[in-house]
Order: sequence, then C-alpha cells, then structure tokens
Amino acid sequence: KSRPEFTGNEAPFIAAYQERLRQLRAVDLQDITRDALLGMRTGTVRRLPVSHLLADEWQDVDTNQLMWVLEHHNQGVITGVVGDDDQSIYGWRNSLGFEAFQAFKAHVSPTVVELSHNYRSNQEIIDAATALVHHNVKRIPKVILATRGTGGHIGVANTSSKKAEAEYLLDMMIDDISTDDDGEVLIPQGRWGVLARNNADLWLVGARLRSARIPYTRSSKKDEYPFEIIAFCALLRALQTGDQVNLETALRAVGLA
Repeated sequence: KSRPEFTGNEAPFIAAYQERLRQLRAVDLQDITRDALLGMRTGTVRRLPVSHLLADEWQDVDTNQLMWVLEHHNQGVITGVVGDDDQSIYGWRNSLGFEAFQAFKAHVSPTVVELSHNYRSNQEIIDAATALVHHNVKRIPKVILATRGTGGHIGVANTSSKKAEAEYLLDMMIDDISTDDDGEVLIPQGRWGVLARNNADLWLVGARLRSARIPYTRSSKKDEYPFEIIAFCALLRALQTGDQVNLETALRAVGLA
C-alpha cells in the first residue's frame, strides 16, 4: 500500500499545528528527530560519540529514524540493526517495515545473520503464525525453527465482547479448580497464563478473577488501573499545576475539545 503524497492542501493545517506548538512552547517528537538529522548533516549537531551503533526493532523505524542511523554510518560509525519485518505493526505512524531492511542493505551492504531459532513458542504456534504471515507480499522469506519442539494445541473462541471473553476465560479456569477432602479450593499454580496485546484487555479478566476469589499475579504493574481513572488523575494534576499540554491531553482522552 503506497503512502499518501502531499498535495499542498495540507499547508494551512501544518501551519496551524506549528503555531499551536509555538503557543504551547512544545516540540514535536518528529521535529526533534528531523532537526537532529539535519544538524548532523550540516555539522551543527554532533553524532553520538561512539564507534559502534546497534539499532533494535528495526522494522519500526520511520524515514527520519532510518536516515538518522545511516548518517552515523556515513560518519564512520560501524552500524548494525536487528529486527523482524514480520513484526511490523506501526505502519500507522509511517514505520517502514520490510523497506527499512531493504534500505539498510542497499546503503551499508552489511553481513546478514539470520536468527531462525524461536526459543519461546512450540511448533504449533510457529505453524499457525507462518500460515498467516506468509500471505504478506513484502517480507523477507524465512524458516523459523521451534527449539522447544511440539506440544499443546490451538483453539479459537469467538466472543461477542471483552466482558464475554473474560467470562469465557473464567469458566475454563473454574473447570480446572478442584477441592480437597476438607472442601478447600485447590488452585493449580502456574497452570494458566493470559496474554493480551494491550494491558487494558486484562482489566476485565483481573476483575472477574478477583470477584471469583481466584488469586493471580501480573507480570507488570503498568496500567494497573482502568484508563478512565488514569485520565481523571491526569486531569486533576494538570489543573493543579496549570499544565495546558496535559490538560488538553486529558480532555481529548474523554472526547472533549
């Protein structure tokens, strides 16, 4: 899918955005990357004082980030990148994915080392993922080997909502719980693990487990509280400190201009 080209009609919007940044005394993250790149090219900004540079998650870089790394290479830094084009999910912010690897290979002519062993998943997961991702046209062909071998099975459950999904998971877990001779609940430790793309998807699961008095642990305390509570606390903090940027962020989070 090709990226949209500027037509010139965007100029008033860009000018208004730049004026708003000036009023807020703020700097856009993309401007920081671009200005650093331009500064390195003109000599007004120094490159990192390193002999070697390794960029991780290379599939997620955009054009400015790609050029920032290549500029270090142009100035004599030994440069390498690590990534997986099949894990490119940031196209919405103009990440280059497969094209980032192609551009780096064309500019640097690097030694390519294929990391083909997966140490995390069983073969069933690898096969299912490969069956889907091989339909992508722009990708680097690869064969992934599951060092853990085979084990387990894959099923698909269609639920009508996040709440129904949490109930479905709870029902399966309850079926796995037994009691001893005294009627005490025996909860198998480490039997169940719930993975989600977003922490918010785990809130309802955690709430249902608490209501059923089933103890659980989380791998991280990040975003422990619901989004609405986080946004409300951000709003109070912005009002208390007079922080207009965070005030607007909190209002936008609940759909207010």
